[in-house]
This record gives sequence, structure tokens and C-alpha cells, in this order.
Amino acid sequence: MLGAGFSSAWNDNNEAELSDETATVVGFGRPLKGVDVRPLHALQMTRATFEATAAASPGKRPFTITRAGPIGIARYGETWTGDNRTSWHTLKWNLRQGLSMSLSGMPLIGHDIGGFDGPRPEPELLVRWVQMMALHPRCVMNSWKPQLHDPATVPFMYPQVLDCVKAALTLRYRFLPHIYDLSFRANRTGEPVIAPAFYHFSEPACFDDADCFMLGANVLVAPVVNAGDRSVSVYLPFTEDGWFDFWSGEHFVGGKTVTVDAPLERLPIFVRGGAVLPLAGQWEETAPHDAKDLAFTLYASGESGHARGEFFWDDGESIVANGAASHRIGVRAEWSGGEASVTIEPGPMAACPAISAACVDDRIRRFNWRLNA
Repeated sequence: MLGAGFSSAWNDNNEAELSDETATVVGFGRPLKGVDVRPLHALQMTRATFEATAAASPGKRPFTITRAGPIGIARYGETWTGDNRTSWHTLKWNLRQGLSMSLSGMPLIGHDIGGFDGPRPEPELLVRWVQMMALHPRCVMNSWKPQLHDPATVPFMYPQVLDCVKAALTLRYRFLPHIYDLSFRANRTGEPVIAPAFYHFSEPACFDDADCFMLGANVLVAPVVNAGDRSVSVYLPFTEDGWFDFWSGEHFVGGKTVTVDAPLERLPIFVRGGAVLPLAGQWEETAPHDAKDLAFTLYASGESGHARGEFFWDDGESIVANGAASHRIGVRAEWSGGEASVTIEPGPMAACPAISAACVDDRIRRFNWRLNA
């Protein structure tokens, strides 16, 4: 397949079904119960795919997908939650399922947008599903509905909500540099890309069941998972710098439950005060993952303060050797009395920064950095 020109592989239907659960397999010098070693089949299948892809293109990182596998599968590919069913119930509980997988060593996860089987998602459900997955590591619209004349879920299936779907995908493209950085961290440290609030905040309220997730330590996302809802209530963990509404810039004190509007076209997002986020400012229409501008967006809380961040950036395809410093971009920010400054420290691979500042309001400032093509 690789010799014919394919560059990646998606391993599906690889759960190693057994017609006889009492069967044994050849083990390491002794018979083993087949049912106990089923996960190894998917692990080795994905490993073989990963290694073959790497051998076919030396120096380039493989991209491999698998539907099945045990803990440790993340070494060889991303995964998802399998053949989910179209319903609001699935949307709500897929969120929790994905967080559980993320905490269990599977950081690059997602769910089939709109449901794999079952009825076609209604327009509102389609929009809310795209919104939730827009800020997940894996964002894929995959379905098969054989009982219907039109079996596939597609972004443009409902003209009346097409603008909402486009807005959600545009939001993903803006956040891709942040998701990319978090994916690098997951590769190096095992830290999850998405996680429940209690992973980053230990206060008791964060352990309560909630329809939200953290995208890294500085972004809290509260997707709408109930039909007809046009607002969400979510607990914002305590932090001295509070939280900002990503859309309005409104500042909230941490340690409280807040309620914000969630019209159909908007995914509620909160950014931790004092954070600096790398957000894409411009990209090619056919390659949204290749941002040409980064907007290092400072969320300055209080009269004065400082922040420091470090972000990963590279060509998107080469093998990164030992997390070389040349692939890191350092950002230092300071603010006081309505004035803010930022210093960007590019590694040897990065372009010399040409910075322009845009004041969103008194506390949120974007410093745009043009990258080398």
C-alpha cells in the first residue's frame, strides 16, 4: 500500500473477534487464553503499520489511526470511541468517555461527529457535535447509515446551519497551534491534551460531574450537550487571575459557577487569566494546519503582572529528535497600567519575529508574529 502511494493507514475493525472464548493461543512458551491477549492483536497491528510507514519515509513522522488497542497504543497511533450512535445522550457521554481515555494514556482521541450509525443528526445536534469536537485532538466526521438514502453525515447537509458549522471549524483552525503544542507535550510527558478540571485543579468542586473539559491548563471548554439549550452554567476553578470569556472578553472571578449565553453559533470557552495562547491568525484554505501567522494572545489580569510560556513549532512532518530547543518558541509578557509588552524568543529554526500588536480591550492583547513560509 505504501509503495502504491498511500502515506498513512487507518486500522479499523481490528478488535480480534473470537468465535470461541475458550480458545488458546501460542504464548511465550505456554498457552495463553485468547480472550486475555486480544488487545495485543490491535497493538501489534498498529505497531506494524507505524513501523512500516516510518521505514517507507525515513525522517518523517508516521500518521496512524486505530480503532482498537490497549493502554500504550498511543505510541503508534491515535484512536477514537468506535461506532457511536446519533443522539444527544451519546454526545453527552462521549465527552466523559473521551476524558476517561485521555486520563488512561490515550491523549489523541475523538468521537465520530454526528454519530456513526442511527438516524441523521438533526441540524442543532450536528452543530453542537462539531463544536465540541472542534477543540478535541481528533476531529473527524465519519458515519455509515445504510437505512437512509443519503448514508453519510457531511458538514453541508443542512444549509440553515452551514455558517455555524463553518464557524466551529474556523475556531478549530485558530486553536490548532495550541492543540499542536499540547500534542507535543503529550508525546514527551504523557500529559493529556484534554482532561477533566480536576486534573489541573484539586479543589473539591472540580470533581463534580460536569459538561466541560480542559484543553491544556489554561482553556476551559463548556460544550452544549442538551437540545434547545442557549446558555451553559459551569464552575470556573479558583485561580488568582480569574477567567476570561473567549468571545466577549468579560472577566470572571474563579471559584464560582457562572452562566453565559451559548447561542447556536457559539461554543462557550474560558481562558485563564495571565495565560498566553498561540492562536492562528492566517492559513491557506487547503492547509489550515499550516498557519502563517501566530497571534500570541495575552490575557492580562489585574493592574500588573507577568507571564511566560513556551510553545512547540516545526515543519509539521519531520521527526523531532529529543525535543530539541530549536523547535521551541519562548514568550515573555509583562503588563502594568494599561500597557503591555511581549518578547518572543524564537529557536534557530524559526523566523525573526515581526510583531504587531492589536488591543482587543484593556486586558486582552494580541501580538501577531509572521512565520517563515
